Amino acid sequence: MGVDNSVIELITLRSSIATNTLREERIGRRAYLVAPVVAVVAGVLNGALLPVEEVDRLPDAWNGRPLVNDHPHNEDGYLSANAPGVLEGAWLGQVFGARVEDGRLKGEAWFDLEMAESVPGGSAILNRLRRGEIVETSTAYWCRIEPTEGEFNGKPYSGIQRDIVPDHLAIQGLMHDAAEAFLGDVASPLKQLLPEYKVIEKRVEDDIADRFGLPRGMDPEVKRADLIALATEKRDLMPVSENWPVPVGYYGVQPDTLFITPWSPWSARRMFMARYKELTT
Repeated sequence: MGVDNSVIELITLRSSIATNTLREERIGRRAYLVAPVVAVVAGVLNGALLPVEEVDRLPDAWNGRPLVNDHPHNEDGYLSANAPGVLEGAWLGQVFGARVEDGRLKGEAWFDLEMAESVPGGSAILNRLRRGEIVETSTAYWCRIEPTEGEFNGKPYSGIQRDIVPDHLAIQGLMHDAAEAFLGDVASPLKQLLPEYKVIEKRVEDDIADRFGLPRGMDPEVKRADLIALATEKRDLMPVSENWPVPVGYYGVQPDTLFITPWSPWSARRMFMARYKELTT
């Protein structure tokens, strides 16, 4: 009998809500704001391949899954949202209308207006939806990771996701490093020597989070992506630096498989705005 080396993990993926096609619905006495969402796209995700056939399996299992404000987590990592203690103070609504089209899991985010108004940051999220502003989501599901290496559409992977079990859909925002728009971009090594700056930065970050209806504090997945970007910058832009000896495995992460091609400020702005319009129109 062979040995099964698979592991069970809670996977989180970035996705987005189409804010240009909102509608209002009622179920009994409860009012809802409904927005289309693309929750999952087949391909290489977080270093593991999600095959189309796995996305195609039981899309109805996503119906009724909770819609929450950010991923629930503790010091050990992410948690399932399907528990009363976890949902309290975070439940915004539910997912309905799940279906698969062209390898994409699509559905609708049903925001329970009464519940959302009672959740910290919920009112701001509803206002952003109504104004057509960027509202990113993050999908969470359990799956079995089958240790297999390969390549799909030019992207390498070290595992295959199998036996998906839906968990929840979380609301997030593209506001990472937004405080730099007000405080400037201070290099990480220097920032560690300026404790007062970090206090001011935290205040600005909290104000931005409150303005956009986001939870205060950086999501662990965002922090991980930031560290990957830092390790990639060290590899590609500063490969030889005695003054900044960041190791390849910086804080347990490896550089991205893609290599950095520097952009001018104008090109970066153009690409950012193109992504903004893609998410909001």
